[in-house]
Amino acid sequence: MPEQTESKRPMRPEPTSFMTGLFLWTEWGMEWILYILRQMALFEILDILGKLSILVGVIFFVCEAEDRKEQKHLEAWRAIASMRNQPGNGGRIDALQSLNKDKVALMGIEVQRAYLSLINLQEANLQEANFSGSALFQANFEKAILYKAIFGCISQTALDRKCTDLYKANFQAANLSNAYLSGDLRNTSFVDASLLNAQLVKVNLQGANLDRADLKGTHLECVEGLTPEQIKHAKNWQDAHYDDKISQALGLPAKSKVNCSVLQLNSSTNRLEESVR
Repeated sequence: MPEQTESKRPMRPEPTSFMTGLFLWTEWGMEWILYILRQMALFEILDILGKLSILVGVIFFVCEAEDRKEQKHLEAWRAIASMRNQPGNGGRIDALQSLNKDKVALMGIEVQRAYLSLINLQEANLQEANFSGSALFQANFEKAILYKAIFGCISQTALDRKCTDLYKANFQAANLSNAYLSGDLRNTSFVDASLLNAQLVKVNLQGANLDRADLKGTHLECVEGLTPEQIKHAKNWQDAHYDDKISQALGLPAKSKVNCSVLQLNSSTNRLEESVR
């Protein structure tokens, strides 16, 4: 075994007066006590154990990281579930953003009537999610998967309905195939978005950006604020479904059979549909 380095013995002080002697002799005595303790193996072991306990604490902290993440996810899901069909935020913005940040799939999530303005759900998996009646002003859904998602309406009273507020929302490069949207979509960005077979029924698309959006099979009947110039910036716009007025403006044959005047809310699906007479 290698020899341990011996601690330097305390040197005897040479005081020049009683007061300095009192201080120096006391200090010398304490140095001797410390010197003796340092020679004892027990204190070396205690020093090693102290360092070892820090190492063990770090190991436990790393090992329990996954458990802490699962607990955080559980709390986020509880916050969302506790506010189901309730108005307001109720912590749902933070909960949804936290889950999405950890790449948790949010497929089929129910967040109706929620206040989610300015929420960032970029690249989220929101397949078949239901946002009916929610406020999503300037929400960010860039590159999100929104296949069959519902942004519909809900009944406020027997004579009133509340549809989604997607004013200035960002759906750039999002997958909205077979999705349903109804409400305020003014100044919304659909740049490079996929709207294959999506239904945009009785929405306000004033100022919406459809540049390079894929409109193949998209239903755009009964919309407001939509101009031929907006539509022609999209891809496959000739293959979309329009009402007679827009079809005429685009120089396309009229083929829609939708009667915009009799659209009513189906409370079971949150969609505007033609009433059955």
